Amino acid sequence: MRTRLHATLIGLGHACLVLALVLGQLACHSWYPIHPEDLQTGRQDRDHNLELTYSDGRVVLLEPYAMDYPKVTGRVVEVTGTPMGWDPQQPGHLWQSVSFDLEKAQVVRLWKINPWKAVALSAGIPVGIVMILIATKQSCPFIYVDEGSGERLVGEGYPSAICRSIQREDLLQLPVRGGGDLKLRLANLVDETQYTDRLDLLSVDHARDTRALATMNAQVVVVVPPQAPLAARDLEGQDCLAQVAAVDQVVWKTDLQRVALQAKPPLREGLSATFAPIPGRPVLEVQLRSTRWLETVTGRYFAAMGEDFPALLERMNTTDAKDIQAWRHQEGIDLRAEVRQGGRWRPLGYLYPSGAAGYRRIALPFPADWQEAGPIQVRLSGGTGFWWVDALALSALAPDQPAGQRVAILSAKGQDGSDQRPLLEAADGRYQILSQPGEEVDLRFKLPPLPEAQERTVFLRIQGYYNPHAPAMPRKSLLTLFRMQTQEGAFARFGLDYYREHRDVLHSPGAP
Repeated sequence: MRTRLHATLIGLGHACLVLALVLGQLACHSWYPIHPEDLQTGRQDRDHNLELTYSDGRVVLLEPYAMDYPKVTGRVVEVTGTPMGWDPQQPGHLWQSVSFDLEKAQVVRLWKINPWKAVALSAGIPVGIVMILIATKQSCPFIYVDEGSGERLVGEGYPSAICRSIQREDLLQLPVRGGGDLKLRLANLVDETQYTDRLDLLSVDHARDTRALATMNAQVVVVVPPQAPLAARDLEGQDCLAQVAAVDQVVWKTDLQRVALQAKPPLREGLSATFAPIPGRPVLEVQLRSTRWLETVTGRYFAAMGEDFPALLERMNTTDAKDIQAWRHQEGIDLRAEVRQGGRWRPLGYLYPSGAAGYRRIALPFPADWQEAGPIQVRLSGGTGFWWVDALALSALAPDQPAGQRVAILSAKGQDGSDQRPLLEAADGRYQILSQPGEEVDLRFKLPPLPEAQERTVFLRIQGYYNPHAPAMPRKSLLTLFRMQTQEGAFARFGLDYYREHRDVLHSPGAP
């Protein structure tokens, strides 16, 4: 009797949770205006519903939609009036695939953000899984930038530094090119406490035919123009060159629906690419982002700690960073990069999860003594479902490697008007703390004038860590925690098992 009652209560709890999440998702999304060209260039993701307003009507297209700029084609989920003369009164107009002209729209908006409450659908993930994503979102400070023409979300600071022992410095490239005033907002939009130890800008002026890129150890390298791969295959041998040849948001990623149905799914996935030789010291460039699914699996891992979560988190805060990093490398939470040298795969380094708020371009310089002749082969691998790769490229270090110029904070105001600069000027263990969702810091900078005949790349340099709060939907499992620590691949296996368990929740015939 007690078992039956317990099961009934759990079922009712899950049903109420799902209903609350659905209502919460609808209530907390908002329309975000964008420039049409940003969908073409990749400055805005296409994994959000798209609203187009014309003089004669308005239409909403469901993601994913096809782009042949300026034409966009997608399924209609909402329409008013007769946008571009299209008659919405014809039978079955909803869910039809229709084409519209982006450049003729008076207003273009995406259905997205606040990112802590709204998680857009990722391809291959059913509606029920998206509801779980909302409840398990883990993140780090969201960074917004405004040069005077409107605020933009540009990424996350120190992503994946989930406890004090693995606090790290992070470089986030900003969409800033010139000099003058710059506003920046650091916002906590997730149920966690964020500890920022240091924050400033790094401005790098370089020749116009070169580019400045960040490495994973928070260094900057200046490189010559890149070349695309000659060939690329995933680790199952399937051709994936079209997915990684250019920055176009046509990405290589895991089909979770397919993989989860396999009797013995792979616990690591990845791809290899071949490049023509390049003069000088090669640099592998990777345009990528970690997935919302990785955040979900991390959230459920924390939930498996149950009421022991606070004590275990504090233990993580003081654990030797090498132990945590070794486990992350083993489980594919950090993406492993390798190069073929002397007939063997040799490590280039590991890429930390970048957060799902946006793509990053990361540079991985080859060893200083690189002298291999012939085609260059590289390989990436990580946990199944944890990474999206938009593009791979190979460049080389430029002859001139200019030093960056530090740009200090002019002002940093908390929500109560207090001066936060003393907490952010040095990595001294005096943290600027955002302890609740909705807290933020407004910062101002003044960039120096840009020298003639130079190009400028600006990075946010930020150091810190974050601690998630008690997880949503706690589900204590000592066996899960034991497996995580003792069985290689257990983290990805746990995620796939969780996917199978919840993939049919809220199944909807109309869902994409």
